[in-house]
Amino acid sequence: MGVSRKTYYEWEEKSLRAMALALQNQPTGRPSAPVDEEKEALRERVRELEKKLDQAEKTIKVKELFTTYQEFRRSKKNRSTGKK
Repeated sequence: MGVSRKTYYEWEEKSLRAMALALQNQPTGRPSAPVDEEKEALRERVRELEKKLDQAEKTIKVKELFTTYQEFRRSKKNRSTGKK
C-alpha cells in the first residue's frame, strides 16, 4: 500500500473508532432544525396580536348588541306609553 506500519495502524484505529460511533444508537428522523430566536419572537407577537384582535372584534359585537337592545327597550317603552 506504500504507507508505513505506523500510519496503517493509525488509520485502522481511526476507522474502527468511526465505525463504533456509527453503530451507536442515534435518534430517529431528521435532526431538529436550529431555532431562530427572532422568528419565534415574531410568531409569539403575531399570536398575541391575533388574540387582541379577536377580543376587540368580540367587544365591538357585544357593544352593537347592547346598543340594539337599548334601542329595542326604548321603542318598547315608547309604545307602551304612547310616545314616539
